[in-house]
Amino acid sequence: MTVSHDDAVEHQLSVEQLLGPHGFRVTLVGKMRCGYPVGKWAMLLLTRDAQSSCDELLPSRGELVVNREVIFIGRTMKGLAASSHAKGVVRRNVWMCGGVCLCYVCFARAPQEYGPELAPRIRVEARELTFVWSSAHSFHVRHLFLTGPKQFLTHLMYLAHTSEYELTHDGPYQRSPNAGKRVELCSDEDIFTMLQLPYVDPLHRHA
Repeated sequence: MTVSHDDAVEHQLSVEQLLGPHGFRVTLVGKMRCGYPVGKWAMLLLTRDAQSSCDELLPSRGELVVNREVIFIGRTMKGLAASSHAKGVVRRNVWMCGGVCLCYVCFARAPQEYGPELAPRIRVEARELTFVWSSAHSFHVRHLFLTGPKQFLTHLMYLAHTSEYELTHDGPYQRSPNAGKRVELCSDEDIFTMLQLPYVDPLHRHA
């Protein structure tokens, strides 16, 4: 079972349509973002910027923020399953970006048409999707890390180190005698700007 690049983009757009109105952001990461035409699964990075307007989705006050996020994303995935977009949702803790990331693996249904003359005939196939959850402040740096490739990231981290920065899975930090100061990002392109480097499109990072 494989997923094509076009199918991965369609799934991203579908999930954005479902979750976007609720303050979520969804983006394609992994080899698919680098232009690979096909893969065993599609990986999507998911975060939420807006404060929750549904207090019943979150635990009571006093709980750690991370626990609130874990419960929130879990119920979000249940919502995706209830919408019939995903099924067989399984939670996993996976080592990514130098730390443990919360992931959900599921199967999504993708219609496959046989041509304009046979448009009503649709065959439904299951495609594997992996959703990686990120807090809002780490979203852009994880967008970079999860896109890769590793050799490119290693070179970028070395350049950051020589420029008095530390590039971590939690965000970029500017080194100082007391404590590192986090650099706020508006996109992963800001990381290149921070290091005074030209932006390298994901399609060219394997060159």
